[in-house]
Order: sequence, then C-alpha cells, then structure tokens
Amino acid sequence: MTAAAAMQTFESDTLEPFRAPYAPDDRKLVEALLKEAASDPVVEKLIDQRARGYIEDMRAVQVGLGGVEDFMREFGLTTREGLAMMVLAEALLRVPDASTADKLIEDKLAAARFDDPSGHKSDTWLVSASSWALGITSRLLHPGDTPQSILSSLVKRMGMPTVRMATRKAMRLLGHQFVLGETIDKALERAKVQEAKGYRYSYDMLGEGARTAG
Repeated sequence: MTAAAAMQTFESDTLEPFRAPYAPDDRKLVEALLKEAASDPVVEKLIDQRARGYIEDMRAVQVGLGGVEDFMREFGLTTREGLAMMVLAEALLRVPDASTADKLIEDKLAAARFDDPSGHKSDTWLVSASSWALGITSRLLHPGDTPQSILSSLVKRMGMPTVRMATRKAMRLLGHQFVLGETIDKALERAKVQEAKGYRYSYDMLGEGARTAG
C-alpha cells in the first residue's frame, strides 16, 4: 500500500464530515430564544416582590433628600435648571486646579457668552456634555433647550453671584458623590468603608487627572 493510499484510508475511516450549524433557520432560532426568555409567572412575581421590598427599605431609611435634591431645593432650581447646572459643573470638574476653574466659572457664566450674536455655537464643550445627551433628559427639556439658554435665563432670574455660588457648590457635590479621589490610591482608600458593606466599584481616571496625578 502506498503512502497516499494509506492516508486516504485513514481519513475515510476516522474523519467524519464537519457540519457546523453556522446558519440555523431563523424561525427555529427565534423559537429557541423565546423559550429561553420565557419565565415562570411565579418567579416573575417573586422578582417583583423582592424589588419592591428593596425600594421600600431604601425609602424608609432615607433621611432628608440629600445630594442633588437638597442642592436644587436650596437654590430653588427647576429640574431643567438643575440639569444644566450639573452639566456645567461636570465640565468644570475636569479642570485640574481650582484657580483655573474659578476663572472659567466667571467666563462661562457671562451672559454675553451664552447669547452669541453671531449665532455660532461657541461653547461646544458644554453642548456636547454627555449628561445632556442622555435619552432620559429628552422628557424634561423643551424644543430648542441647550445648557446655554437655560443657564442664561437662570443668571437673569437669580443674578450672577448666586449662580456662581451654586456652580461652585455643584462642583463640590459632584466631586464628593461621583469622584472618589484625586488619585487611584485615594479612591481605593475612600472606597474601603462602602466595600466593607458589600458595595463594589469600577475605576477610571479623567484624562486631565491621569496626566496631572503624577
């Protein structure tokens, strides 16, 4: 028997055709997925009861509004105004030093900056803030609303000094609630208390912070 004949015999005896279901029928695939997604009504009821219990327990132990809610109530902000203020504060929070942030507050809250007579959107850093793009905010805003237009009317209603004070407080609020530390080491240290209670965190560093932390 030649080598070629031996190899042919080996392949025919030991290797079976490979038939991978790489493209199953759509109808069968959908039926299988629907079966996997279907849940027992009893299980669904238990899930609802447990979720309701969690919510009721959290509401029962809450003392005062706290956080963003207290901030908005203190300054008499509407939901739209509070959202715009948080967008501004979030953008300013990325500034690495306090003195520069204060100068930006003065600059960005000037009414002339919000009402650009040329019609150009000069404050693109504010318009493109991720908070403004969240789908949930579309139910809170009116057509044509931008952070500029809302903050401009807010300055007119409350006055520059009050809005400036509110902006600084919003920055401190965001820094305390949503930024664990100026460095990863500080963040890990501050997270220990909550991690001991079972909370878990994921970490990242703002671009400016990553460049200046060292």
